[in-house]
Amino acid sequence: MLLRNLAERDRFADAGARIQETERNLLRIAANRLQEKGAWDLGELRLELEELIIEGAAIEVTGFESFEIDGILADPNLEALEVGPLEPESGANAVAEVGDVYILGPHRLICGDARDAAVLSELMGSSSCQFVFTDQPYNVKISGHVTSGKHREFSMASGEMSEEQFFQFNNDWIREALLYLGDGGVFGTFIDWRGLQSVTAAAAEAGLSQLNLIVWSKTNAGMGSLYRSQHELLPLFKKGEAAYKNNISLGQKGRWRSNVWTYPGASSAGSDAQKGLKHHPTVKPVAMLEEAIKDLTDRGDIVLDPFLGSGSTLLAAERTGRICRGVEIDPLYIEVIIKRYEQLTGKAAVLEKTGETFAEVSKRRAAQP
Repeated sequence: MLLRNLAERDRFADAGARIQETERNLLRIAANRLQEKGAWDLGELRLELEELIIEGAAIEVTGFESFEIDGILADPNLEALEVGPLEPESGANAVAEVGDVYILGPHRLICGDARDAAVLSELMGSSSCQFVFTDQPYNVKISGHVTSGKHREFSMASGEMSEEQFFQFNNDWIREALLYLGDGGVFGTFIDWRGLQSVTAAAAEAGLSQLNLIVWSKTNAGMGSLYRSQHELLPLFKKGEAAYKNNISLGQKGRWRSNVWTYPGASSAGSDAQKGLKHHPTVKPVAMLEEAIKDLTDRGDIVLDPFLGSGSTLLAAERTGRICRGVEIDPLYIEVIIKRYEQLTGKAAVLEKTGETFAEVSKRRAAQP
């Protein structure tokens, strides 16, 4: 008993020492920030902030604003995102099941339909998000239209809907997502020129006000008839009357951004979008998603993606210190998302209901008759 008590005392003493050291580092950085007169050693500062994040410290008390911390911690190593091969084997059985909720570090992922109120409620609980940011189905057939490669069609809105049905589809999922978007929050979904009118009309009917229209200008043209497609669109809307977060402020915060974003598309040789194309037919460059998230949210904010696809929004949130809440209806893409996250972070995804890792779930379900 005495030895156990001594061991407990030593354990708490070690924990206390770590807490005191963390607090000292926070105070030292904050003090230097208040009286800074010269340039920082950004490399050293980045290492210190990363250590504080690992310790769970509130780095905002250092005196740096969120956009400044984003700049200091920016990771240019996009090669870390090339974590294939991830394409499920042809004819493979899905491990994930509809209704599964997985915990991926601070992020949550559910397998279900974004139009289902119960799915969003299970995912979000009492939380609200700052940004609804997604790459919705465009109601365009994938094979022969979006890409010349062989990909499974989306589970819904993959060219089978009429204009009226597609509008109702947009109306349904947008209204569900908006229940969890805070006042002043921003809503954005990628869409092509064909679907822009439907999305804009559904957003207006839901009471959103339009902020801007972003053009993703690709460095190479893709598929298309008459004119080959070289851009996609991202209409941005605001909910409510409160001011939206603006980490640009016409460049006053060191971020110079326009409403034309030039990034390689999937037809550009060597691009991360092209490498991701083998996993998902409409993959977006993670770097582009990261910058959008940094424009409109602060560290620790929640980003909701109702059509998570191959998981690029979740990876972008992970790399920028935001929290992703994602919905994906296709169980095979749930596995793609989890594998990308696990290979990026080295952390295991966990099935919330049982506490099992995804590997353990896979083994158990494979053994079931």
